[in-house]
Amino acid sequence: MRQIKLKMLKSCGFFIARRLLRVDMVGPPAMMQPMDVFNTIAPVFLIIALGAILRRIGFFSADLTRGIIRVAYWVGMPALLFLKISSATRVDGASLQVFAVVMIATAVAMLVAFLSGLIFRIPGVQTASITHVSMRGNQIFIGLAVIFYAFSNANNGSYLAKVETVAVVALAPIVVVYNVLGVIILLAGQHKLSMSAVRKVLLGIVTNPLIISCTAGICVMLAGWKLPLAAGRTLGVAGQVALPLALLGIGGTLAGTKIRGHLGYSTLAALIKTAVCPVVGFAAIHMLGLTGPEAGVAMILCSTPTAISSFILADQLTDDATLTAGGVVLSTLFSVVSLSIAVSYAVRMI
Repeated sequence: MRQIKLKMLKSCGFFIARRLLRVDMVGPPAMMQPMDVFNTIAPVFLIIALGAILRRIGFFSADLTRGIIRVAYWVGMPALLFLKISSATRVDGASLQVFAVVMIATAVAMLVAFLSGLIFRIPGVQTASITHVSMRGNQIFIGLAVIFYAFSNANNGSYLAKVETVAVVALAPIVVVYNVLGVIILLAGQHKLSMSAVRKVLLGIVTNPLIISCTAGICVMLAGWKLPLAAGRTLGVAGQVALPLALLGIGGTLAGTKIRGHLGYSTLAALIKTAVCPVVGFAAIHMLGLTGPEAGVAMILCSTPTAISSFILADQLTDDATLTAGGVVLSTLFSVVSLSIAVSYAVRMI
């Protein structure tokens, strides 16, 4: 009888301790262990590394790498974005707040890059390239992949779907801003702004597949339409290949990218992108009072490396894209640290 009473007391004590410590045995842990962070980040960068290895050993040619990126950009990712947005039940102000945080971080990064050019007396063309590398993050390919992995342990399908929707809806205006600013910054650095340049910017916006898919998805969502089952499944299959293909393509592109020349400038730009942006993003999150998973999404988006599209655009608009290429490669390496910190923060916000 005494043993039974002791067992009952122990059970009651354990129950009270759980309530006082607010331990939830079903939900995700409040603190993410280093191994959990590694398991979240590693798949993204291992697939990028695989793409680089395949390019180095000749399994991927330059043409095949460009083809992979094009399929992900023109087919896979638009299908993923359209499906996620159109199937959302509602969108609140969280996406707008995430967008605001990313824009604040982007603006400060651009300012730091510009002031660095003045302080170190960097020529205007190189200052423009540094600014471009500092402001344009790879939120679409790397950012979304990290978000999906980071919140996949929520054990709640509707919760994960809401987080994904907040992320993709916030990315729609971000894509527009990045495309406009990228062209303006690079052309302004060469004093080549003109009406033809403005027309090129507008044409790039209205023909951007990511912008088109996001806009179409928002229209379907607001109209309350439901996609036919066959259409939803088809888009789902196409969307599933987007992130793996994109990450393989990024690795293959980085492996074939030469970063010699302006290495100091590239390092400066990469540090601004992966150090200044996350710090400013963290401050903006608290300034705007953003909490919960939305804060984690914003933090991850602010911690991404420079997008591959920055190099593609610089190669089209400038005579020397090596600074941008170096910034893309170095920021991708540095982002292992910034994204690890961001993921740890994001999971605590669940």
